Amino acid sequence: MKPHFVFSRPLPLSCRYFALGLLFALLTSLAAAQQDSFEKAVALYRTSKYENAKSHFETLAAQTETPALRYNLALTELALEHPAAARWQIERALLLDPLNSQYRQTQAHILKQLELPEQQFNKLASAAQTLAAPTWLWLAAISFWLLLAVCLLPKLRERRPSLGIKITRVSAALTLLIALPALWYHQQLLTSGIITLGQPVALRSAPASASPSDGVAQAGESAHIIARHHQFYKIKTASGSSGWVSTQEFQPLEIDSQSYGN
Repeated sequence: MKPHFVFSRPLPLSCRYFALGLLFALLTSLAAAQQDSFEKAVALYRTSKYENAKSHFETLAAQTETPALRYNLALTELALEHPAAARWQIERALLLDPLNSQYRQTQAHILKQLELPEQQFNKLASAAQTLAAPTWLWLAAISFWLLLAVCLLPKLRERRPSLGIKITRVSAALTLLIALPALWYHQQLLTSGIITLGQPVALRSAPASASPSDGVAQAGESAHIIARHHQFYKIKTASGSSGWVSTQEFQPLEIDSQSYGN
């Protein structure tokens, strides 16, 4: 038997325009609904209904995270007298928008309230903080493929590289050399977190609540994650102390904390 082919007719142009218009209307209505919810949360904050405002902000952040939402959550936690939780929120906002001076001022205010030293940035940190991690990743990927192309093309054509090719090589290599350390710095930030409990936390010698204490981490103190075991993190604090804390006492800046191994 000869195969029987069925060719579908393309949709009329009017149907395509209708579908695009329907999609645009749907996206617009969703954006408008989110904006209404955000304004409602702000109104609740301004009328001192902080718990309700926090609930609304958290719901919105779970749907679509933005630095503005994290910033407003930081202000709400401060109003609720939870400075340690406020620090986590503002650090998360700064991960999403590193150059925002208002966020930096709020961060300094929170650190002062927690009686923690103000963060000092070295040259690498300062350069890395100029852009968010996704932008550095994009720059690194573009630079890598561009550098590969300008290195291989002259060889494939068996020609000497032109001045333009040489300049492109140097530019791509320099961009890659800057982007890779910046990405490493952002990765270090994502494998860190904050003591979110509102009081000093014991650093345990083993991943168990009954294990002896090896030291203390201050409320709101930042720490680097070394390992994870069930409901405990092994951390090293900014002051140099290390030990195990529970997931109820410490919150990673990386939201998908399940990525850490047991």
